[in-house]
Amino acid sequence: IMRNILFILFIMTAISGCASNSSFKQNGSDSIFIFKVNPDKKIVFFFKGKEEDGVFKQNVFSKAAFRGKPKNGYVIFKAKPGDTIALTQYAHKSIGFKNSAWPCQGFETITFTVPTNEVLYMTDITLGEKGEIFNLSLNQNFDQASAHMQRHYPRLAPSLKQGTFKLIAGERDCDEDATYIVAADRSTSETFRVPVQKPSSEVEIVPTTIDKPSSEASPITIDKPTPTFILQKHEKTIQNYVAAFNSQDVDSMLPMLADDVQWMSVDGETITKKTNNKEELRKALIDYFDSCSTCRSRLEDIFSADSKVSALEVVSYQTRDGLKEEKLVSVYEFSGSLIKRIYHFPAEK
Repeated sequence: IMRNILFILFIMTAISGCASNSSFKQNGSDSIFIFKVNPDKKIVFFFKGKEEDGVFKQNVFSKAAFRGKPKNGYVIFKAKPGDTIALTQYAHKSIGFKNSAWPCQGFETITFTVPTNEVLYMTDITLGEKGEIFNLSLNQNFDQASAHMQRHYPRLAPSLKQGTFKLIAGERDCDEDATYIVAADRSTSETFRVPVQKPSSEVEIVPTTIDKPSSEASPITIDKPTPTFILQKHEKTIQNYVAAFNSQDVDSMLPMLADDVQWMSVDGETITKKTNNKEELRKALIDYFDSCSTCRSRLEDIFSADSKVSALEVVSYQTRDGLKEEKLVSVYEFSGSLIKRIYHFPAEK
């Protein structure tokens, strides 16, 4: 019932929001945002809200900053300085739970704070295709966006700059009575959670990575839990650790670490000890986040053996030339339930 009430509130505020802006003159203090959206038949929703404890909390009583389909492949809208805005939903055909995807249960979404009087290209977004899988694939193509603005909005084109954004978790909960099975993305090996009915055994099945041909990359339905899909306890800790890392939430990372945790850098025959304890690692993480606010890590593969977990991570960060990605191997060593050592091997571009 509560879910239906919230949905009705959302529809009311969405209907009252603007589907598009008829004029994009740069006047006053408002800023203008440009997103390329693929496929261009999607209905996308950007709402105001606030970031709190690493989570975007939507203001369900506010009008949409934008709702509607792209025009000529791009979504363009105005917003007022100081507002915090996020991509809160996209729909495949029409508005409704079965046709919509929401950033729920820790899934991250594009979030940004509006500056004063700017014209900003943000990113290219490729959206997932089915069900309630919230799947964002991001790429930067400033030159293409600039050409689009010169063609359709020549007065704004000279002011176009590269905008910045963060990826933070949405506050929405997935169904409380649901567990999750593996669903492979069509374009990458990253996986996403899909609400399904709980199996009778009550075993929790959580997301991991599987290699499937693209033709078989639709959500997988299984009647009984399959042991190879079950994320082991230490692996789940690493998944939570990386999620906290992506939210740049140091306070959530520290309880997963032993007091004498060591961070080691491995390069050939050389092993360099970066930190000797939790406090040193805390300071190192804060410095790291200060120097790279757009840095994120994606677990592309993960497996464990007794007290060690190995992970193939894809680290991404934004530069003036667009989004850059590097792959690296990490090994996490546990003492009991806490991470005692972290080994990072050199990144490969």
